[in-house]
Amino acid sequence: MSAQTINQYLFVDLKFRGNTDQYYDPRNSYLNQVIDRRTGIPITLSLLYLEIAARIDFPMVGINMPGHFLIRPVGEGMQIFVDPFHQGEVLFAEDCQDRLSQIFSRPMQMQPEQLPAINPQQFLARMLGNLKAIYLSKGKLQKALAAIDRILLLFPDSITDRRDRGLLYYQLGRWPEACRELETYLAEEPLAPDAGLIRSLLQRMQDNESAE
Repeated sequence: MSAQTINQYLFVDLKFRGNTDQYYDPRNSYLNQVIDRRTGIPITLSLLYLEIAARIDFPMVGINMPGHFLIRPVGEGMQIFVDPFHQGEVLFAEDCQDRLSQIFSRPMQMQPEQLPAINPQQFLARMLGNLKAIYLSKGKLQKALAAIDRILLLFPDSITDRRDRGLLYYQLGRWPEACRELETYLAEEPLAPDAGLIRSLLQRMQDNESAE
């Protein structure tokens, strides 16, 4: 069994494809929607690919490439990568560097540490991070907050997500919860580049509470 066999089944027989027209549609990040619509983004198509590979005893792992997502066969000396977003295209390390340059629209130097395999928790957190970013861009604050809540269930020590949850609480008028999260952020990152802004928000909330 090989990647070519899975490619035939997934992309030719079942007609799954990368959603280039509506890349930031949140449905691309929900596996049930991806299966129903047969379209998705790199990480969700990679998840499908990995599950098929596991069922035919062809072990592969997810690769957390910057700005993209790939998979790689498990095995000594296996230095090839598969890109499910591009119909299962097989890539070598130098091809990954070219793909990275295309994504960022400028020459990029790929480092080996930029192609790490990730565990299931990290996989899920990246999927949730995509949803968080999509919902924030669309102004859907409650849905963005729900994504952050789930990220913090996986990684409760993620201080940037604690900060982002605090900022969303602030925007939603949930100021006691916002103060708690933002104070935690400052305690952990007192010299963060945005520390001044966070202190200003905290002061604004405290002044408003005093005025009441």
